[in-house]
Amino acid sequence: MKKLETLLDKGVLNRVVFKVILLVAVMITAVPYLHERVGGYVKFVLFYGLIIIACEFLTKRYMNVVKDKMSIFLILFGISYFVTVIINRDLNFGSNFKAFIYMMVFFVLLYMVPKKKMTKDLVKEIELVSAVVVVGTFVLSLACFLTFVFSISGEYRIESGLTYYGMYDHRLWGVYNANTGSTLNCISIILSASFLSKPRKKIYRNFIIGNIVLQYICLLLTGSRAALYMLFLLMILVAVVVCIRKYAEYRRTKKLRLVLICLIVSGFISGAFFATNYVVKEIVSYVPGVVKVIGNIFIGDGSQSNEVEKYDLERLEEVENREGGFFTGRTDLWKASLKAFEESPIFGITRENLFNKAEKYLENDLWAKNLKVGGTHNIYICILVSSGIVGFVLMAIFATYTIFKGLLTIIRNIDVIDPWFLTTFLLIIMFFVTEFVEARILYRVGIFNVLFWLYCGYLANFLKNEKEEIVHEPIKETI
Repeated sequence: MKKLETLLDKGVLNRVVFKVILLVAVMITAVPYLHERVGGYVKFVLFYGLIIIACEFLTKRYMNVVKDKMSIFLILFGISYFVTVIINRDLNFGSNFKAFIYMMVFFVLLYMVPKKKMTKDLVKEIELVSAVVVVGTFVLSLACFLTFVFSISGEYRIESGLTYYGMYDHRLWGVYNANTGSTLNCISIILSASFLSKPRKKIYRNFIIGNIVLQYICLLLTGSRAALYMLFLLMILVAVVVCIRKYAEYRRTKKLRLVLICLIVSGFISGAFFATNYVVKEIVSYVPGVVKVIGNIFIGDGSQSNEVEKYDLERLEEVENREGGFFTGRTDLWKASLKAFEESPIFGITRENLFNKAEKYLENDLWAKNLKVGGTHNIYICILVSSGIVGFVLMAIFATYTIFKGLLTIIRNIDVIDPWFLTTFLLIIMFFVTEFVEARILYRVGIFNVLFWLYCGYLANFLKNEKEEIVHEPIKETI
């Protein structure tokens, strides 16, 4: 038993090892081309996770989980979904049961904390895992950006249909999908900014700054409104926190003065943000043209024009006024899904049955592929339809408690709170907001599912440490 304890604490059965391996696996499979070829191997990583869970049970490490209110709600949600799978066993039982197992592995290994870590140790783990995310997103975004720079674009077929690489519809798809890329860009920027909150070696600091610039440019090229506005709102939130901390002793500062300062800073950030977006987008739009001209000069035959062309970066569906409106067809998916919900409102129809049950209710068949690949494109509707009222209520309690507990902790400790606590909280808020137009953090294995539960688990550990030693770093050392 002692050897098993050692393997769990410092060996191959350590949770951190599992988290890093899982992160690398889902970042690789975020690329559709690679997902088709190696995606099946991810199940071996999840089997590795099941071995860790079994060993942790043998060493009786789960007694603390039973005492944790939020973990209990997740366990109850899992049980309710198992009931849903059994009720709907006549259709896609195998796929739904696998989804249930994967979901429980993530709940247990990424969120639940059987052996609490002190804040200092927790921050070390977060920095290690976040470094993996930053480096991974840097490599992926660099590949995406290079497809734009060298005008590399096209299409290829995968199991779910045609997909694209490079620029498509005046949006940067790069090596995966514009919506996937934009969210990863936003996450990478947030994590990189957190690394800059503390002193770093010059070479690391330069890399982090370079990554922020690259992610920002790629974010603009994706043309994603949700991710861009989310980044803007997070910047405002961080600015407000910094203002309160800077004019510290904020409890002795007049509230009206503090509000005015926050409004002025927010206004300045708003103007600077949107002005910068416009300028950077204008500059970047000439990059492919410049590269083409340079290529013509050095390796061309002189027959092509040396005039620099500007690439049009305005979303094509907006220019052409396509069907679907501002939400690009999502409202049709929501209506169809809610009609399917009426067939089994208490326990739901399961996630894997969503397409089979909701397709017939679509008003326009144009959105059938979107329903098949991305589901409802709204996680809240997805939970309601897939897990029914029972599952929806349980997850709503979990989400509400997480947000309000996090907010109260920040308010109580705002002048000395650890930057990584603020980062994990902002990431979770980002997911809760962007998932109004996506459905990626439950039921299926993917990069966003893993990232959400990973950082949600870190936030839970921070919240458990609140009364003891969460506020271990003074403001002047972190800002």
